[in-house]
Amino acid sequence: MRPGEGTSGPSVSLTAVGRSAVVLTGGTVIAQLIALVRQLFFAGQVGATSELDALFIGLALPLAVTFVLTAGVRTAIVPAYTETMREQGSTKARQLVGSIVFWMGLAGAVSAVLVWVFAEQLVALTGPGLAAEGTAVDAVLYMRLLAPTILIGVITSVLVAVTQAESMFSVMAFVLVAEPLLGFAFMVYFWDDLG
Repeated sequence: MRPGEGTSGPSVSLTAVGRSAVVLTGGTVIAQLIALVRQLFFAGQVGATSELDALFIGLALPLAVTFVLTAGVRTAIVPAYTETMREQGSTKARQLVGSIVFWMGLAGAVSAVLVWVFAEQLVALTGPGLAAEGTAVDAVLYMRLLAPTILIGVITSVLVAVTQAESMFSVMAFVLVAEPLLGFAFMVYFWDDLG
């Protein structure tokens, strides 16, 4: 029996897996370079001061909320999508994804708004020592500046999972690059107004 014979699905070649791995690795490398540039931007704007502590307090909660909102969905969406595709067809699978994108987007948007509105109280909880240093106000401004990244991160996580389920690795790599790039562009654009 030759490879691929006697199986119900298409055979996967090492070349295809290798090509997909190279594309995803390239996207990840570019995303990490953008993250490095973002860190250098922060350091250049803030310096190694108590203001940097305020920035990290402002950044921690949006990152944590994004992770909490997406951890289960990222894991569950691929098998749910592929099962729906297999049993009910591509239209139903895409309707499932559309519903997930809508509800996750709504959860991300509501979370971003709540973080924005309650930033003062959240900074008091997550960075109680900042008040003594007088940097709590800065942490609130940073948290408000970074709150929209929750929505960007949630949508990106769902799109990455869907592109994985569809074996669209080039698109997946693009999304991996687009998320930090959009977040960084947002921060740079609004830095003087909000930061």
